[in-house]
Amino acid sequence: MKIKEIFRFYCAAALGSVLSVIKVRTNFGFSLSTNTREMIGRKLFTFGFWEPNLTQFIRERVREGTQFIDVGTNIGYFSLLAEMLGADVRGIEASPEMSQLASRNLADTGGKGRIMNAACAAEEGEVVLYESRLTLNPGARTILPNGCPVHARVQSAPLLTLVDLDPARPCFIKIDIEGAERPALLELVELIANSPEIDLTIVAEIAKENRDLLQLFTQRGCRVSLLPNDYSNEAYSSFSGQCLLVPLDQQHSVPEPFDFVIESPAALARVGD
Repeated sequence: MKIKEIFRFYCAAALGSVLSVIKVRTNFGFSLSTNTREMIGRKLFTFGFWEPNLTQFIRERVREGTQFIDVGTNIGYFSLLAEMLGADVRGIEASPEMSQLASRNLADTGGKGRIMNAACAAEEGEVVLYESRLTLNPGARTILPNGCPVHARVQSAPLLTLVDLDPARPCFIKIDIEGAERPALLELVELIANSPEIDLTIVAEIAKENRDLLQLFTQRGCRVSLLPNDYSNEAYSSFSGQCLLVPLDQQHSVPEPFDFVIESPAALARVGD
């Protein structure tokens, strides 16, 4: 890490212990409110970006008019990034607290995107949202029972009930909902089967017990790749600005954590792969 980054890293921790929310400016020209005691806020304050590989992938693939669906919006960083690129942004965030913060962040930038407070599930109803085991990452709250206290009870519905997608327009869906992604992925498999012409890119954190679904996507002509996600300060400090995508058959060479990138045949044709 550079001296400036070390200084800002420890300043972030100190500020976060005094101020519940501060405004942080990113390297991409937009600002957002966050708590710098939490991991995402501290990385943003120190380096100006979050999850560099995914950030760069979004910058390369999202364009004017892309439908950007941010499932597990957290504070809204990726929603703001996509909106800056001209996307039509809709976010889904189960935590009432995080949903309000993300909505405020979008409103403060004059954005047109909207964030709904809901949880993706197999059917409509109400689900319990549990606190995170990770004290520095409250965004890791989950609807899967984990032995932690209840955070909130929220309305739930299938993904494609919560958002209405236009299959004639490019769509980018980011999913990060702490192991509860199976129903949403099953919906998207069916969407590709019913609309094979759809230009769809999915980036999802997929729990090991849900990775059997990947073969359903490959059977429909999709390409599945890995997007490494190194949270170390050294990885952030040395990030070259080049997005690294690893073929699925090289999964053994990529340490966890990583996201899965699923690209429909139409999405692959658009990017020339």
